[in-house]
Formats: sequence, C-alpha cells, structure tokens
Amino acid sequence: RSSPREIWYAELEDGAYREAQSLPGGVNNLREVAHPAIAPDEGYIVVDAREVREGRVLGAYLHVSFRRPDGSWTEAVSLRDALHASDSDVHAMPRITPDGKYLLFEQYEQATDKADIYWVSTEVIEELRSKLIE
Repeated sequence: RSSPREIWYAELEDGAYREAQSLPGGVNNLREVAHPAIAPDEGYIVVDAREVREGRVLGAYLHVSFRRPDGSWTEAVSLRDALHASDSDVHAMPRITPDGKYLLFEQYEQATDKADIYWVSTEVIEELRSKLIE
C-alpha cells in the first residue's frame, strides 16, 4: 500500500447497513486518496490523490474509478489530462452535482497560496467511461 488512507463503504440491506469494508479496486491503490465524490447513479467515484512520478511528488489530481456491470471497480484513472492540469496544479475536493451533470473541484495555486472553485461537464468522465467499460 502506498498510503494508509482508504475509501470504505457499507451496503444497505433490509433497512440496516452491513459491516463497512474497504472499496475494492483502484482508488485505494492511490497515494493519499481522499474526498470521495460518488455519482448520483453510483456508477463512478471521483477522489483526489497525490501523483508521484520518478520519485517526485507532482501535484494532487482527481481520479475516477468506474463500477463495472458485475459490481467490481476499474483501476483509478487520472483526470489530469482531461482537466488540462499542469505539474504544479493541486486539484482537490471533488463534488458532483445532484443531477450528475457537473463536476466541481478546488484548484489550489501554490505560487499565490490561493484556491478557486472550478466546474466542468461530467461529459469528460463519460468519455473515459466509454473507453474503459464495454
């Protein structure tokens, strides 16, 4: 494991929650995974996590994992390219609107020590889903 952080879930069955367990699949393989945002249809989850390349921490980026028809989850896919993030960007705190149409997130600017909220259409996520889920 690259991080002690994990995303957990508990299923609701007959009006009671079953015992919580670690979400299987790619999101828990990420470094310092945090702040899960779950699609309204529960078909995907977006998290933020640090990205390390060649032993160097770049920034923090959003990643998505999709639920397959059999209930399993895909490996997490970075949204870095889809969001046109640079090496120094820090994207965090993903949220999905209740209608599932927009992804909101914070972009922290290290140089200015300020953050802003951005939004994009979830079509960027749906495009990735169509490539990964058949």
